[in-house]
Parts: sequence; structure tokens; C-alpha cells
Amino acid sequence: MKLRADRHDEDVLVDAETGAWAALHQEEGRWIVREGGPSRLWAAVEGCSTAGCLLVALQWRRPR
Repeated sequence: MKLRADRHDEDVLVDAETGAWAALHQEEGRWIVREGGPSRLWAAVEGCSTAGCLLVALQWRRPR
């Protein structure tokens, strides 16, 4: 999903089951990432290159 924050648009990824989230935007040629919740959602995304990998990574990082 996209949200407007300050003077830029952010792309937001949310894990509705755990409440973890990551928001990112581009600023001066680099990506800025903010995260919140019980797990590091963006770290799971960065480590994956396929949708299947992403699903496995997100399940693995969920707190039990």
C-alpha cells in the first residue's frame, strides 16, 4: 500500500497477523526504511528474491 508521509510517498508492507510493518521511500537516490512491530519485516524481504521465499521468511520470523 502507499501512504503520504511528510513530503514523500511511502510504500508500506504490513503483516496483519503479527502487526509488524515496514515503510520505505526514496530520498536523494537511496532508500529509507522504517520498521515497527514484533519482528523485522524488511529484513525478511531483503533476504528474498522470490515470492515463495518471502512467504517462508515471513512465517519463520513470526514470534511464537
